[in-house]
Amino acid sequence: MDLKRAALAVSLIALSACGDKDAKDDKAKQAVKEVITREFQYYDSAKQKLGEAEKQEQQRREQEKQLQ
Repeated sequence: MDLKRAALAVSLIALSACGDKDAKDDKAKQAVKEVITREFQYYDSAKQKLGEAEKQEQQRREQEKQLQ
């Protein structure tokens, strides 16, 4: 009976250790994904702001041409 309990305890410990590794891997993957996603969001935001600035500059130039 004690041998069965010991085997069960060892099995549970082994399974929980595997679960911890998977959880750590998932956390690491999620962290990498967040960093990469954040970088792309910064890029997209900068690209959008640059486009807006270029559009405003073009509108300003057109208004100057109309005034001349």
